[in-house]
Amino acid sequence: MRRLLRAGSLTVLLAALLGAGGGAPGAAETAGADDSWLKSDATVTVFYGSYRYDRSYGVPGGGPYGLRVGTRITPLLNLEIAFQRVPGGELTDRNSTLFSDRSIATATGPLEVRSESLQARLLIEPHAHGRRFSPYLVTGFGRLRFFSDPTLQQSQRGSVSQGTLIFGAGLRQYLTRYVALRFEYTGESAFEQIQINQQASVGISFELNHRAPPDSDRDGVIDFSDQCAGTPSGALVDAAGCPYDLDDDGVPEGLDLCPRTPGGWKVDADGCPTDEDGDKVVDALDACPGTIHGATVDARGCPSDEDDDGIPDGLDQCPGTQKGAQIDALGSDTPGCTHDLDGDGVPAGLDKCARTPAGAVVDASGCPIDSDGDGIYDGLDRCPDSVPGRLRDPDGCPKVRLDRDGAQILENVVFLKGTELYPGADAWIGLAAEALEYWSDLKVEIDVYTDAGPAAAQKSLAKKRAERIKAILVSRGIAADRIVAVGMGAVDFVAANELPDDRAKNNRVTVRRIEGDLGVHPPRAPAPAGDEPAAPGSGAQTP
Repeated sequence: MRRLLRAGSLTVLLAALLGAGGGAPGAAETAGADDSWLKSDATVTVFYGSYRYDRSYGVPGGGPYGLRVGTRITPLLNLEIAFQRVPGGELTDRNSTLFSDRSIATATGPLEVRSESLQARLLIEPHAHGRRFSPYLVTGFGRLRFFSDPTLQQSQRGSVSQGTLIFGAGLRQYLTRYVALRFEYTGESAFEQIQINQQASVGISFELNHRAPPDSDRDGVIDFSDQCAGTPSGALVDAAGCPYDLDDDGVPEGLDLCPRTPGGWKVDADGCPTDEDGDKVVDALDACPGTIHGATVDARGCPSDEDDDGIPDGLDQCPGTQKGAQIDALGSDTPGCTHDLDGDGVPAGLDKCARTPAGAVVDASGCPIDSDGDGIYDGLDRCPDSVPGRLRDPDGCPKVRLDRDGAQILENVVFLKGTELYPGADAWIGLAAEALEYWSDLKVEIDVYTDAGPAAAQKSLAKKRAERIKAILVSRGIAADRIVAVGMGAVDFVAANELPDDRAKNNRVTVRRIEGDLGVHPPRAPAPAGDEPAAPGSGAQTP
């Protein structure tokens, strides 16, 4: 039993050496992989060695020799049939199990005993693929037979034919693609009794029925000669099967899309220089790595900012922003664009009048302009060149709007009786004179209406009153040929004539333009010393 344990321990040790010596198998070496790499279908091995019988046989060891014929059935397994012979040795131990009776050893005298063994062996060779040095394990079954000289009678023979279990390990060292040395240590244990024979052998193997030499990585260099197994597909290799890398960037030629990358540059999987911030300047030359995607950069990879607002060009949606203006930050909908709270075109940060009314014309500082000093800002002033100091309506124009179509009532122009005006009415007629002064090319018609009465008399009275108003306008510097006075009389009532208020409404004076260019205005006189335009925020003047 101790001999069996010692032999088993030795086998385990050899198995461990096998695993350590071969290294982990690659994907193409595992069971079930494509077997197109196999060296051959068959091997023939002749061997010689040293054989030691179990002591129970009483036979000295010898030098076994024999022949093994094998075939590879999978990339992992090799099946062999082996025949070996151990030359004769003298049997002198009367206790040998080869005798049926101990007395035979004395009766027969010295015997020459030899043995022959026929074995079916399975070689487990996980690292055979493309290796010159290939360890393996051995297991199998056999039949061990002993022969004596002189030959014993049947009745004298003991256990001369035994079934055996084969176990052990070996090494295969290839000398060429087709010739290998084999070193092997095996144990041969009989089934019937606990008997272990030990054998060490060296042999030479010949590969037969050769297939095309294997080239697992398909680089054109067979595995037997390939010093760089596992080369990526498509790489250019040298005679030893190792890939070229002319620019020494770690990506082999044939796969390197940028084969002339300067030394030391960081490259991607295709062998091209990396550009992690995507600014078209490679990382090795980029003085500003981490540039925001989309920014315009210079030759050094640094973002440009022509308006110096802190938003790189390419991301700045409002390039050319004035320095000092407040802008929208990156991440907003309009990065680099200014805030203009009052919409006057002058951005916040530069606008000194940040609440200018919409539509007003402003100066460079964002403050509204009032060219005629009437308190109505240019852009809102419909009559921006009117005479300063006059009463204006909310549009900045004379109170009597001759620029409008149709007749307009001259408010508060009321007659007491005949052609006598109500006190103060001439001031309101003056508003019409100011309008005629401003629209200096217009001709107008003054129409006077009366309330109920004889038509002829009312028409005559209306004519006189119209002439009176014309005379007042002429006295204020309006050319007479620009005024047509018409007495309308008691026509076109706007109210019933039953009540005094209704009659007052029918007694009215209207003015309407009949011809002329609204765009013609008198030249503006210089503003008196000390006069300044209305301050921002002031409103329009009213009578």
